[in-house]
Amino acid sequence: TTAVGQIAHTLKSNARAIGALQLGQVCEELEHAGKAGNMPATQRLTPLFETTYEISMTTLHTRLDQANGARTS
Repeated sequence: TTAVGQIAHTLKSNARAIGALQLGQVCEELEHAGKAGNMPATQRLTPLFETTYEISMTTLHTRLDQANGARTS
């Protein structure tokens, strides 16, 4: 779970850098749970992370597609 905390820390920073603030928040919670060795919290947060990640990536792709469409119009 320490590895989960380290990975979540990196993802938190990157998510916030691209404006995926909700994903950043979930990553922060995962980071704390992982670094504390709190396996039940890590397991509880994993599905939330997966859902939030998918939503964030869909939103990002949509915005990129819109930006690319605006450039070609």
